Amino acid sequence: SSESEDDKIAEYAKKENIQVFRGSLDNVAHRALWASKKHKFDSFVRICGDRPFMDPEIISDLVFMQKNSDLDLITTAFPRTLPPGLTVEIIKTAALERAMSSMVDSSEREHITSYFYKNSDEFSIKNIDPISEIDFKDINLCLDTEDDRIRLEWIVSHLDKNGRHHARISDLIDSFRAWERYIS
Repeated sequence: SSESEDDKIAEYAKKENIQVFRGSLDNVAHRALWASKKHKFDSFVRICGDRPFMDPEIISDLVFMQKNSDLDLITTAFPRTLPPGLTVEIIKTAALERAMSSMVDSSEREHITSYFYKNSDEFSIKNIDPISEIDFKDINLCLDTEDDRIRLEWIVSHLDKNGRHHARISDLIDSFRAWERYIS
């Protein structure tokens, strides 16, 4: 966001030669739309800052799917096919612009795709099928609290200890289950 609390993130990104676009803290939809327009993106991948784990293969699969379709939204969350924290969404810029004119609730502007899901009959949405029969009941890989940070750092150290530098979803779930056993 353009808030001073995000200055360090912006400075780090710039130092790493990563382009930065800053805008409203609460109106993420507006920020995403204008960043997409500035860079002339037809669509964009939405990965939230509270999702430290990503599977690049899933992202690549969804990008390929988007390039070969005319879908407004491709997602893993409608219904959820991956644990919270691994959600990936690809949004067509024109669809977001269309949705923005009807978003009246501030939470819709903050969470972007909630409007799409509430009004799914107005958009072409594809939810990817589950990768496999993954049991992700009670698994949350989001980083929202201090307890989450402690758990996720343990998972990272567990993955690193096992020589996994690129964690697949099954590795993350196995590590989460190992964390549950560790704290019991």
